[in-house]
Amino acid sequence: MHNNKVKKILLVDDEPDICLTLASVLEDNEFVVDTFDDPLLKLENFIEWS
Repeated sequence: MHNNKVKKILLVDDEPDICLTLASVLEDNEFVVDTFDDPLLKLENFIEWS
């Protein structure tokens, strides 16, 4: 059985390299990833992402 739902994940970490590495692995596993290394910036854009 194949699930066609879009799997989205929000990744926030203050280390850009961690975000890049984790996003790459998640995208390879069919997740749509939105990454931020600044939590305040993410809060400003939260409504747009939802």
